[in-house]
Amino acid sequence: MARRRLFTLLLLGAANLWGSQHPHKNVLVLVSDEPNLPAVATAMDAVRTEFDREDPAAISLFTEYLDLNRFESPDYQTEILRWEQRKYLSVPLDLILCGGLPALRLVLAQREKLWPGVPLSFMGVDPEDLKGTQLPPDVVGEAFQTDFEGTTQLALKLLPDTKHVAVVSGSAKRDRNAHLQMTAIVHHLRPDADLIDLGGVSFADLERRLSSLPKETIVLWTSVTQDRNGRRFVPRDAIAALAPKTNAPVFGAFGTYMGTGMVGGDLLDYQVAGHDAAVLAEQILYLGPGTHVQPVTSSGNRIKLDWRQLRKWHIPDERVPAGSEVLFRTPSLWEEHRTAVVLIASFVVVQSVLLVLLFIERRNLVAARRELIHLNSSLLRAQDEERARLARGLHDDTSQRLALLSIEIDQTKAEARDDSLRQALGSLSEKAAAVAADVHAIARGLHPSKFEHLGLLPAVREFCRDIELRSGVDVEVTTDNWPAYLSRNVTLSLYRIVQEALQNVVRHSDAHRAGLQFAGGKHEVSVKITDDGRGFDPSAVPEGRGLGLVGMRERLRAVQGRIKVHSRPGAGTTIEVLIPLAGTAESPA
Repeated sequence: MARRRLFTLLLLGAANLWGSQHPHKNVLVLVSDEPNLPAVATAMDAVRTEFDREDPAAISLFTEYLDLNRFESPDYQTEILRWEQRKYLSVPLDLILCGGLPALRLVLAQREKLWPGVPLSFMGVDPEDLKGTQLPPDVVGEAFQTDFEGTTQLALKLLPDTKHVAVVSGSAKRDRNAHLQMTAIVHHLRPDADLIDLGGVSFADLERRLSSLPKETIVLWTSVTQDRNGRRFVPRDAIAALAPKTNAPVFGAFGTYMGTGMVGGDLLDYQVAGHDAAVLAEQILYLGPGTHVQPVTSSGNRIKLDWRQLRKWHIPDERVPAGSEVLFRTPSLWEEHRTAVVLIASFVVVQSVLLVLLFIERRNLVAARRELIHLNSSLLRAQDEERARLARGLHDDTSQRLALLSIEIDQTKAEARDDSLRQALGSLSEKAAAVAADVHAIARGLHPSKFEHLGLLPAVREFCRDIELRSGVDVEVTTDNWPAYLSRNVTLSLYRIVQEALQNVVRHSDAHRAGLQFAGGKHEVSVKITDDGRGFDPSAVPEGRGLGLVGMRERLRAVQGRIKVHSRPGAGTTIEVLIPLAGTAESPA
């Protein structure tokens, strides 16, 4: 979207150089449907917004809603188009934009007779439907992909124990086409599933059957614009009326269905589709006749889920695909008042500690110290959890968006004609890629994924490789009788201590080599970190400062560990960490 928007701005800039700030254009939009459909209203609002963005007076937009999907009589359709031609005889049209396949086919059949020489474009047409339509070379438009397959895959991922799949559709022609697509996809993805065909039935029968579906069923809702009895519906109204009464989770592929009671899907965003169509129309208008314009497929599909429905059908968060947009989430008390809770809790803790120090005897003071150790452990855990959350956000969102930005810049560079612009875009692409790599490295440093999935030693080895690449310090890792299972608190403390120690080696020691020795004994485990750097005098380090030793000791205190530091100027440094095995084998790490 951003790339096409940039291209349009360049076109408008070229128009300015040719002497007209915003050449006036007349655009006639012929919409296949009625105006009260939410999808139509959303797409047309996006078209108007885009046309008005640069100069509200530059494009005069004339919109006609032909209602061709409800009134399919050939006589009506032929006559309505002739009437539109007579209506706009006095308006010099610069572009006809067809909204939907029926309007496009109708205009193509009579274009040469009614509007010869007027450029023609289209929007809101599924590529599958275009297969039977022969488009002239000068007709380009915006197609969107109704992702029934992506929606079906999402539903099966969220509910992997599904045994029955109900496919819902109406009896109108476009409803039946959607039904055929969806059933073919279900047969392909889950041939062993029991297919419940709910296509083209009466509304009352559909309501009855949806309320009594067997267990382990999912409902794939396509489109209901008309039922068997000829009763017509706005598709959103139909699903909104029946989804809350359905005894199985409902999924759909259209963005206008969100909030009606369905769980979600790989949804088509009509606002994005309308915007993309308008950008393409601007290119046709301002490039002029005889210039080749590439058609576009809308980029508006995105997985969206209703948090309330996820809770209703007991769908765990870990099944939700990364990058999905979860709507209607109810914030917890912590999320809503996090700052106040933290401030109040901190105030209470500080006051409690002061009271203990002032009024309680030695025995109670020891208990207070134990409480402080527990509090420190909790704070360290909270810090590690926050690091993990930030790492996931950087990796799953920021890093991916930067990568996409780099790709879009490269695509724009490939299309640019100006050498200086290509050179500038190339430089931007390299910078974006470098920033993405840095963000990825930061995320990995905050919380390496290998630590969660493979354990301490693989995560340490990966960190050491990073240290070698970034600093040139050779790091050798050795193990001796290292236990297979340690508690997560112990392994996480060891990983953070290794991180701090090696970073100090790089920053302060001028070392060329460093070593990590992991050893397990009968009663304790030890980690020895050595380097051949310039060393230091431990007795000369002020209390509470230097080498991150305070943080290391705090982490070790939470797991009853201890630390020894051996160093002298010019002779390198050795840090030895020892942790007792008693009570550490809680879970694999």
